[in-house]
Amino acid sequence: MNKIRCYQLIGAIFASINFLLFMMFYRVASGMDAQYQLAWLPLSFIDFPITTFYFLFIFLGLSPNAAAFITFGILGTSWWYFLSSYIAKKFNKCRRALNP
Repeated sequence: MNKIRCYQLIGAIFASINFLLFMMFYRVASGMDAQYQLAWLPLSFIDFPITTFYFLFIFLGLSPNAAAFITFGILGTSWWYFLSSYIAKKFNKCRRALNP
């Protein structure tokens, strides 16, 4: 059985935090308030490169909630998993190179 590597664990933690934030904002944004679309504003800063897909999906005619689910729920969570895993893996590699 393979051990889970440290960088995979860090990626899973960051992805889980992002997904929990998404679920919290999705709950707020699915209300009938007139400014419900502003609930996605904090996530648009957190998931910045992925946010461009949100505007693309809106331009293509998806509803704001469907676009947010795809962009922030699926792509944003994957983004944080792979980004934090990559950074942790590179940091670990550099640390091993400096401390032989």
